[in-house]
Amino acid sequence: MRNVLIAPVNIASMADTTLVELNKSKTIHAKGICYSTHKYCNYSPYWRRYNIDKQTNFFTKYATYVAYKLHCIYLILWADVVIWYWHIDWLSSLLIRVFNKKIIVEFVGSDIRLPELVSLHNPYFKKAVQSGEYNLTIESAANSDSIQNKFAKCNAIVLVNPEMQLFINPNIFPKYITFFQQLNLEKYNIRYPTIDTKKPVIVHAPSHLGCKGTKYVRECVQQLQLQNFEFSYVEIHNKTKQQSQEAIEQCDIFIDQLICGSYGLASCEAMAMGKPTLCYIMPIVAAAMPASLPIVSVTVDNLYQTVARLLADAQERGRIGIKSREYIEQYHDVKVLSKQLINIINAS
Repeated sequence: MRNVLIAPVNIASMADTTLVELNKSKTIHAKGICYSTHKYCNYSPYWRRYNIDKQTNFFTKYATYVAYKLHCIYLILWADVVIWYWHIDWLSSLLIRVFNKKIIVEFVGSDIRLPELVSLHNPYFKKAVQSGEYNLTIESAANSDSIQNKFAKCNAIVLVNPEMQLFINPNIFPKYITFFQQLNLEKYNIRYPTIDTKKPVIVHAPSHLGCKGTKYVRECVQQLQLQNFEFSYVEIHNKTKQQSQEAIEQCDIFIDQLICGSYGLASCEAMAMGKPTLCYIMPIVAAAMPASLPIVSVTVDNLYQTVARLLADAQERGRIGIKSREYIEQYHDVKVLSKQLINIINAS
């Protein structure tokens, strides 16, 4: 039996999905600890949660922080293997090195994204950064290298999805493992768009308005309305995970992001439910993706034409929805990916 710790955040519920699936194995005993929680995310009973950022009183915040750190120290010492998401603090890094703990890090987004590189290949991202609409200031080449160096000192095994592999510094990590985002497909009802739908539903669910390009989606919707297209538009923002999922389940077209140049968990969830999903996939990312990627790649310039075409073609919506579910089953099923992860955990 291997003791596995997942820490210190549950980004987009990926960590929780992994945690639950690992505990189904007879050879793994997994626990999770996080310093904050988010309403968009799921948390199974395997977590110990410390909402440090939600404490308004200084003394309560400090006491919560100390309790979190002490428990984190205990769990690192307890674990045989640590799976880490996001940044690693100096104390956790020191404990992992001193006690020779095996660590696996999964880079997922802003932790190592290089805005300088993305701007070279993505004019929409560059424009959004220059205008201040995309304002994740944590993203920089210096920050990316700093984070990667900290994990390199721990001899970390690196997992990255095809987009993130573009941001790995080969001088720091000459080797890494391609590993797609994990979904528990049992949690998603399949509802393919049907040909008899009279008024298709378009859903956009931005977690960050600027990063998702929401203003362009709204402009597209207004233009479609002026052209008298029959459809309903639902925008989900600042809602719970369940509310967002329920809205996507009922839609016929899902528009995710138009700025970042890749797809994330929201797109995966929509595809898992059999929805035609629209994103901007920049060419350098598309080249790294499987050829069967069914996402409809759009830009802010052709979004109107693309959505108009899909609104007019119910059969095409259904065809893309079926391909989307097949893609998720092949590349994002946690039952498949967890076997790969357990092999990594058990490898000497």
